[in-house]
Amino acid sequence: TNTQLHGSIHIGAGETYQMKQITDLLSTIHQEHPSVTYRLYSGVADDVLEKVDTGLLDFALVFEPVQKEKYNFIEVPSYDQMGVLMCDDHPLARKDQITYDDLYQMELLVSTRSEINDTAFVSRLKNDSAMHIIGSFNLIYNASLMVSSHLGQAITIKDIAPRLPHLIWKPITPEINAKLVLIWKKYEVMTPLHQLFLDEIRKLYSQA
Repeated sequence: TNTQLHGSIHIGAGETYQMKQITDLLSTIHQEHPSVTYRLYSGVADDVLEKVDTGLLDFALVFEPVQKEKYNFIEVPSYDQMGVLMCDDHPLARKDQITYDDLYQMELLVSTRSEINDTAFVSRLKNDSAMHIIGSFNLIYNASLMVSSHLGQAITIKDIAPRLPHLIWKPITPEINAKLVLIWKKYEVMTPLHQLFLDEIRKLYSQA
């Protein structure tokens, strides 16, 4: 279309590399509609969803489990893989994959985010009295600094930790995947810009 769209797209998200698909799409929209502006908000699911509820965010990319029936939603076909962030001199760093039993040899840092806490795997960890959990975090950047200071190993998803020297990420086996959904308010009147975004994201996800 030759019609120039105007306005702003406000998107909230947890820490996930799957956001890259959305930012690539926003870049394409920007090339066709250069006056459009963007606001990104990173945060935990409860915080992001509250901002959707109050109208501060138009869309949110959040991990399941979430009460998605409260919203309009699209399930994201790709997923994030769970693993362990550790220093490369840790005794288990030589392994290609980390098993549940391997975790008994670690001092773990676990997420306080409800969307991660509610997974069966993390619930099992926290309820295992033999597991050595020494701390918690909500977002990974500062937790990665703790790991780089040899203060624990962090349970986190792939591709979101900063690339600090001597840190490596190892997948947990059997594989544990975190699914995501894109949500927006029910009964919301879509602007032409927001409708374009939704149409394009549906096309993108249907091709996956």
